[in-house]
Amino acid sequence: MQLKNWRKDGSTAKASPKKVEISNINDEKSIKPRSDLGKRILRGILWAMISFLFLRGCIAVLRPDPLAAYEKRTQTFITQQTQLQNQSLAITGFAQNFAQEYLTYAAGDKEGYNSRVTPYLALTVSLDTDIKNTATAVYVQAISLVEQSSTQYDVTVVAKVSYAQSIVGEDGAITTQNRLENVSLVVPVEVPAPGQFVVGSLPMFVALPTSPKYSVPAYEGIQVDNRVATEIKEVLTNFLKAYYEENQTRIEYYLSPTADPAKFTGLNGTCSFVRTDSVTVYQEAEQPGSFFATVKITVQEPNGQQRAQQFHINLTQSENRYYVSSMGTRLTK
Repeated sequence: MQLKNWRKDGSTAKASPKKVEISNINDEKSIKPRSDLGKRILRGILWAMISFLFLRGCIAVLRPDPLAAYEKRTQTFITQQTQLQNQSLAITGFAQNFAQEYLTYAAGDKEGYNSRVTPYLALTVSLDTDIKNTATAVYVQAISLVEQSSTQYDVTVVAKVSYAQSIVGEDGAITTQNRLENVSLVVPVEVPAPGQFVVGSLPMFVALPTSPKYSVPAYEGIQVDNRVATEIKEVLTNFLKAYYEENQTRIEYYLSPTADPAKFTGLNGTCSFVRTDSVTVYQEAEQPGSFFATVKITVQEPNGQQRAQQFHINLTQSENRYYVSSMGTRLTK
């Protein structure tokens, strides 16, 4: 066997070491650059999200809350309406007070009349009236307010005035008679500043307002038979006598369990029950055991004057008894 490293002189030769080349780690040629595109994309997304959240937060802070804005608008509207209502009440009250003084005067008391009425008038309005007669405004009431501008309003006032009329008899004697008349006048009110009112010109007498010609349609329904109608009429007669003349315990005896006793506070004899003139009873078609009755009765005032009354009463039936559940002034629903 031949040894590769054996020398002739019997010694062995060491194997020559291989040359290992070590490259410089700082050498640009030896570095392979890594791609950072992914990091840039992630960084961009992150900043975009942060910017979006920041922008949204700023908008939320700067933009008013819709609910809060709605509540603010509602409160502003309520405040404005309250102020307008208060001003309307103040204007009509002012016009009523003026009309009371304007329609009340005494013969020969021009100075006293002027001293009472002039404070209501604008400086450009003057009274030039020679007071030769006597009148007293017994009742005044403002019935309408018309806005002519933001500072000008026309208030219509109706009044009941007692006019003193002098009558010369055949013998030359003078007697005074009082005659009540209803009158209506328009008072022009100026508002120079909030809370300040003056009469801008002399008031004008106008025609009294008229009521519209209107007929209330009669109630239409299925009437009960005579037996039921007679039973309910008897119950209602007893109930109404208790309502006008007797105590609260007696009234509540006729009420249904669902009725509110506070709505049936009796008159305790202020007016007395005279008679039941008519009762018409209808069956509630959609509510078995429920009835609608139109009632006409006669009552008497403390001075003995009798008056007709009419209204409707709702009843319910339970265990062969009829109970009053509600009542109202109209003969229709």
